Amino acid sequence: MTTRVVAAMVAVLLLGSRQAWGTVDLVPTAFGPPATMYAGEISSVSFTVLNQGDAQTGGNSWVDRVYLSTDAVLDGGDTVVGSLIHSGFLAASASYTQNLNVSIAISVNAGSYFLLFHVDDNSNIG
Repeated sequence: MTTRVVAAMVAVLLLGSRQAWGTVDLVPTAFGPPATMYAGEISSVSFTVLNQGDAQTGGNSWVDRVYLSTDAVLDGGDTVVGSLIHSGFLAASASYTQNLNVSIAISVNAGSYFLLFHVDDNSNIG
């Protein structure tokens, strides 16, 4: 029997950072998880990130992550369900779109959960 996990709410966390030569502001502009996900199965989510700052990123690599959470606040109790390394600088006003496979553990109880998307989760850029 497949456990039903419902992604009823989506919360997007924003990250901004300041660098000496200008402002880098990486902002999620789209996050597309499926409406329903099942424990033990892989689902695809898509996301777009925009550098709405006035400077190119100073670093050329960072990690974007998706977490499963029981609330809309990213904290130590949340579980990473997918991550993707972004490689390459991102110019001011440039964006990138990615698809990421996420997996919910079979042990997750049925219910409503949040998927939280966090840009530059390791704070490599800011």
